[in-house]
Amino acid sequence: MAKSFAPRRRWLDAIALILCIGMIWGLSMPAVVVNREAARRAQCTNNVKNLALATVNFEITQKQYPGYQALFGNRDDGSAKTGSWAVALLPLLEQSELRDTWDDPTTHESWQAAVRDKDEQKLQAFYPAVQVFICAEDLSQKAKFGALSYGVNAGLHLLPNDPALGLSQYANAGDASEHSSISQRSENGVFANRAGPNVVDPHTGLSTQVFGYHADRIQSQNLRDGLSQTFLFSENCSSLSWLDYSIVDDSSRSKLGIVWLYAGDSASEGRPKPTAVTADMRINNGKNKSKLGPFRARPSGFHAGGIVVAAFADGSTSSISSEIDYHIYQSLMAPHDSASDIPNRAYVLKDEDYQL
Repeated sequence: MAKSFAPRRRWLDAIALILCIGMIWGLSMPAVVVNREAARRAQCTNNVKNLALATVNFEITQKQYPGYQALFGNRDDGSAKTGSWAVALLPLLEQSELRDTWDDPTTHESWQAAVRDKDEQKLQAFYPAVQVFICAEDLSQKAKFGALSYGVNAGLHLLPNDPALGLSQYANAGDASEHSSISQRSENGVFANRAGPNVVDPHTGLSTQVFGYHADRIQSQNLRDGLSQTFLFSENCSSLSWLDYSIVDDSSRSKLGIVWLYAGDSASEGRPKPTAVTADMRINNGKNKSKLGPFRARPSGFHAGGIVVAAFADGSTSSISSEIDYHIYQSLMAPHDSASDIPNRAYVLKDEDYQL
């Protein structure tokens, strides 16, 4: 009899073993997922830190911060390739060979053809995937070329009929292009539009005045509120590609950067009443929705727990809470609050206002 039960016992033992393995696997899986998320978050933090340190080194050597877009490489006729802040930082991110491709005057016509004709082979040569520009959690594959998960501090973005236009500095400005240029002053942000004042449009071949070109250098000495309290970079789920640039409007600011809007609950005496803060403006809110220009161009991350990884002008990084008030975000963006266009400039920023 004992012999006849042996096969059944072996089956029962095997089933028990499988159940034990399943229980152990089930218990260990959450830890595996947490560890994987932690590793991806650490990699993202490292990316943002490297971008910030590269920017710090750029400012030290060039005596100014990069533009969110600028000119790279010139031909004999004076025309130049237009590119994003990513191109400026390539040599400081161990991508000198790629930067040489941009600076080589013999590649200018290839670049024009790539951009004008959307030639995929040529686009790949100028805009390959560079891992330091991509968060490990960013699985959206937004851009076929030059994928980008991070945005630079591009300052105040004016909306149509913006109440900020009631401020005195805009009173004598001639048009929207000049308004945009003024809004990029060093008190409001760090990365300005350096792609000008004129450029040959690759789509037309004609020399074109660049919309919103900002001529003033923005330097570390302009960051009067402190390097450790001024954003340089943050994650941005809406960032598309470091291929993006624009010479005819302000659209590239919200594609290549994070911006702040003239919005809030109140304003300092003598300042125009700001627009109301909407859900779209807030950190991390609605990050999986379609891009809505400057409303989506604010910190938003791919990580669990509603945090966003950001880097400051001293090269430090921090996890930023989604719950911070909009005026705190404005203060972190503006390098000189008391002279900026922030609606309410009276508040003194504290570390606990935004750090987790």
